[in-house]
Amino acid sequence: MKERTKEQPLELKGVRLSFKSIVAISAMVGFCGMILMAPILFIFSGNPRAALMLVLLGPLVGALNGAMTGAIGYPIYSLVANRYFAHGIVGFVQKRDQV
Repeated sequence: MKERTKEQPLELKGVRLSFKSIVAISAMVGFCGMILMAPILFIFSGNPRAALMLVLLGPLVGALNGAMTGAIGYPIYSLVANRYFAHGIVGFVQKRDQV
């Protein structure tokens, strides 16, 4: 591990996520959301066959829905992230060639 000889001040850097990152994060959120909601919907469902399909296929459908939402919403995200300071990271930012 390299030692820092001189303490550098913290910088605020702007970050914009890529298309692949937005779709992956949205798919993960949809998957996790359906994992949490499937048992609740299973309890309140009157049809056991439909409830079983919901528990088994719900997370997959949630992930696909999240991925589609991320893909459709990416142009709006990109426009807003380019126009405004979208995400900020504060800390020591190291470039790849400095590793």
